[in-house]
Amino acid sequence: WRSQLTASAAWGRMTQDDALVPFTSNTAITAPALPAERVDARVNTSLYNVRFTSKPLSFMRVKGNFRYYDYDNQTGVVEFPDGYVETDDFPVTTAIRNLPTSYTKTQAGVDVGFNVFTRSNLTLGYKYEKTDRENREVAEQEDNIMKASLDTRALDWLDIRTSYTRTQRD
Repeated sequence: WRSQLTASAAWGRMTQDDALVPFTSNTAITAPALPAERVDARVNTSLYNVRFTSKPLSFMRVKGNFRYYDYDNQTGVVEFPDGYVETDDFPVTTAIRNLPTSYTKTQAGVDVGFNVFTRSNLTLGYKYEKTDRENREVAEQEDNIMKASLDTRALDWLDIRTSYTRTQRD
């Protein structure tokens, strides 16, 4: 059927447990004490891709894809109750804490291409993206993306593309 289905998966793990660096090396400043010697940072990632391509008719191409990516930050929260040193210059007594961010991004889309002239192709497409986040200013984001492009091989050494993309974001 002049079609192909491909899939891939990948998993990763990142760790970091080096000692925290002092707030400043400026000996003229009395810096607050670090609340911990180490953070014990841990992040797990997973990625899944599926793509389907086909040329059902001599003048038409179809491509569909699905992608899922998860960035799972399992690093704990560290409180800095005594403040910090700003720009290696002066102590700030405002308490702060780290906010480990995680996110999941899901994408699905389809493109349909047509040979419209001897050396020109028209492609119409749609893509849906959803992003879920933890410890970010926007917890959830959805994008609906419509696109069109016209590619022309005007000369053997010259390719011309014009394209339009419209995104509706919630």
